[in-house]
Amino acid sequence: MDMNWADLTTFKIVAEELSFTRAAGRLMVSVSAVSQRVRRLERSLGQRLLTRTTTHVELTEAGELARESIASIEEQWSRTQARIQGLEESLPELARPLRTALYRLAPCDLQKPLATIAAPGASELRHYRSVALGLDQLRRGEVDFLWWRTWHRPHTEHGEDLRELHTHEVVTEDAWAYLGGRHPLAGSPGLSLEQLADFAWVAPPEESAAAVPRQLSEVTGQAKEFVHYPESQELAHELLRTSTAVSLGGPSEPLPAGLHRLPLSSAVQIRYMLSWRHHPAVEQLAPVVLDLYRRWYVERTSVCNPHHHRRMVTDPKTYPGLPVTGYYPSAPRAMAHGAAA
Repeated sequence: MDMNWADLTTFKIVAEELSFTRAAGRLMVSVSAVSQRVRRLERSLGQRLLTRTTTHVELTEAGELARESIASIEEQWSRTQARIQGLEESLPELARPLRTALYRLAPCDLQKPLATIAAPGASELRHYRSVALGLDQLRRGEVDFLWWRTWHRPHTEHGEDLRELHTHEVVTEDAWAYLGGRHPLAGSPGLSLEQLADFAWVAPPEESAAAVPRQLSEVTGQAKEFVHYPESQELAHELLRTSTAVSLGGPSEPLPAGLHRLPLSSAVQIRYMLSWRHHPAVEQLAPVVLDLYRRWYVERTSVCNPHHHRRMVTDPKTYPGLPVTGYYPSAPRAMAHGAAA
């Protein structure tokens, strides 16, 4: 039987998550695609690997054996990679400084961690106002990595063109409600979209947020639209401070002065992504950059929103691949990093 790495990887992630839905989110494919791959693997082996009900997923005896075998294959391949990388013949190097591009992430927050990847003068940082432009520049070889984020509904696939690129999901976070300190709901422990229905909405000033009203309407069954479309984040914050308008944002962002941020149920989500181009030197650096991105996200969240960070620590399975435990003294247990795509 020929090995199908996509099927093996899919089964491995389902076995880790014990959930087809969460596995689909990590793989950025539909739940039906995950089911098809697992069924195809089961047919090729002639054994049922999973016991599935409407509420839970369990490994069969054959499934446990398959999971252990896949882990053994990965471990052997890791040792082989280390031996190959230790050979004298080196990979092609970049003919210019390493270029990392950002979208909706502040360059000042990332200059210090990015400096650990390459020596001073051997790396450059760029910022794009459009994800599409950043991905296009990545395909053209103008930049090597793109750190970006996008808004989406739970369990939906992204709409960006990722052809000819490597892309890995770093983390998905629920959107939180942002409102002014004098807002009548500012003292609430948490909010629902229904509680915000009668207030004006301020659009997050980023291109992927244009789809948010439609996503909110699909979630609530009620028509939603933004009333204010500020050109900058600063204008959006000023509108919130001086009115009863509300907006959405991530829980890991710095909280501007005069604003409150509250957990929001039944909302859209924000997905943080890392994409990189096909080049041997870039692909060799990808695991390092991916780990750097994850650690930067956890560190920033611990500073900007300790409440959300505590949620991450107490429920690490919701944040697969993030070093949310074993990284801070309060961590209850260690969690392994996920592999780069």
